[in-house]
Amino acid sequence: MQYPYISMGEESITSIFWQQIFFIGSLIGFVFIAAALIYLALQVKQYNRATRQNTHISFLGKFLDFNIALAQHKELADVYQRGLRGLKGLGREEQSQFFQ
Repeated sequence: MQYPYISMGEESITSIFWQQIFFIGSLIGFVFIAAALIYLALQVKQYNRATRQNTHISFLGKFLDFNIALAQHKELADVYQRGLRGLKGLGREEQSQFFQ
């Protein structure tokens, strides 16, 4: 029994060598692409987390501003409290103040 790789000529050995080089290059390329995709996924996750935190901080800032306005203006706080109980007890101008 004769094995085909034993009787190969020089051209077949060269062809196999280049096939191996191509395979190794493809493998290295795959590893770099996989690493780049993992890095990209981590960056997107970090960006989303930062965006959520900034949105939360902004909301809390607006809420604090609203509470400060209520604390500083007794009339506005009164309109707001009556508006929470029902809009029927508010006049047109007071309803406008309540919604703004």
